[in-house]
Amino acid sequence: MTTSQRLYLSSEIPWNASYMTSEGYIVYKTEPPPSWTEEVKTIKLLRANPPYSESTTTNVSFSTLAEIQYRNVHKAQIQLYDGRDSQPKNVFFRKKGLSFLGPRNRVFMSPIGGEYMWKIGSTSKLFSNDSRRNPVAVFHKAKGGIIRRSRPAYLEISVDKEELMDIIVATFVYMEKLRMERKDIVELVANAVSTLG
Repeated sequence: MTTSQRLYLSSEIPWNASYMTSEGYIVYKTEPPPSWTEEVKTIKLLRANPPYSESTTTNVSFSTLAEIQYRNVHKAQIQLYDGRDSQPKNVFFRKKGLSFLGPRNRVFMSPIGGEYMWKIGSTSKLFSNDSRRNPVAVFHKAKGGIIRRSRPAYLEISVDKEELMDIIVATFVYMEKLRMERKDIVELVANAVSTLG
């Protein structure tokens, strides 16, 4: 049975955030690469064992779930650790669709089966890459509120396997890093063009 879960981010930077349930239990957290790293950069995705509340300070442990390694964010390698195998499983993307900055979407084969496609637009959305194109995950940006209540950013995931949720979160972190870098490039080009005109 497919269930829907929301993971709320503690930060607007998905590669430097805690991912929490609506009850406030931390399930995942990410660690960005050190700012001084020059060669291969690594973003780590950690899983809480077991998920815990922010008010809990004892007996909290994290295990490495995934490492996202890149020199250039357009060419990354994701290694998944499941705690059972000594060898990590690699997730490879292939590019699909075109935009001003190159391929817009990324397709990957899940190590537990099934092919999925992340669509990059103003936000990231994940679909099954088959004839049904079932929605699997969507990122909702944070909303600030003056009149309405503010809401933190959250990743909404609809899956029937817990292992697939781990893979979705790992690939989401990479896709948001890629999307944000593209957004920065577009803004840089727009500013350069406006100063010339």
